[in-house]
Amino acid sequence: MSAAAAKALETETHGSCPRRQLTFARLGRRRCCSWSAPRDYHQKVNKKVRRLALCSALTLKVQEENMMVLDRFDMDAPKTKVMIDFLTAIDGGKKPLFVLHETDMAVVKSAANIPGAEVLHVDSINVYDLLNHDRLIATPEAVKKLEEVFG
Repeated sequence: MSAAAAKALETETHGSCPRRQLTFARLGRRRCCSWSAPRDYHQKVNKKVRRLALCSALTLKVQEENMMVLDRFDMDAPKTKVMIDFLTAIDGGKKPLFVLHETDMAVVKSAANIPGAEVLHVDSINVYDLLNHDRLIATPEAVKKLEEVFG
């Protein structure tokens, strides 16, 4: 027997049942297609419906007064303690969501170690994050872009 044939025999599944059949349900053979691919739970949502949901979530944040617009959001160095002091000063809540018009790595790194806090770019905002977080803290440029896109 050649080396290639021996390797093929080692890697080939024998096709035997993967579980004992006395106590478990019969699950077929290992070569069956049900063992190969995980399920996909993705659901298609129309663009207009997704846009309407995002507009509704933003409106809800504004009506409940859970949206804050900051003139400047400058951080010199990524310090978690400075971010925590900032959130307590402005009453940022337990789960703040920062929406920035451009990625600021100091803000991203400062909020990374705070449980529940998340920093998003204005282009990647979604309904789940808006509804999942207590406060929405945004820059004026991000709000301007949201107004342009969603009216």
